[in-house]
Amino acid sequence: STLAKIANGIADTLITRIAQVALKERRRLVIALRETPLSSIALENALKLSREGAIIAPICPPHYMGAESVEKIIEGYVDKVLNLLGVDTGNGWRHEELE
Repeated sequence: STLAKIANGIADTLITRIAQVALKERRRLVIALRETPLSSIALENALKLSREGAIIAPICPPHYMGAESVEKIIEGYVDKVLNLLGVDTGNGWRHEELE
């Protein structure tokens, strides 16, 4: 529901209003999709937002990091989202560090 509202310009809650302002002002907006499988309608809404500049980041646990607990899996995803927002958590690696 929230994804569809944001994609179609409906700003009837604080979250949807913030998203509309972020898109309007070309600010970084990360949309974390939690429900899978996604319907074709949800995928079209995500595509619409991506074309408007939003970053679509489905909630997928980073299993390749070899996390030992659920807490570490959640921490890994939160670090990923924070890095997308430009917040350096000091955890993990960045592409620039590999060069």
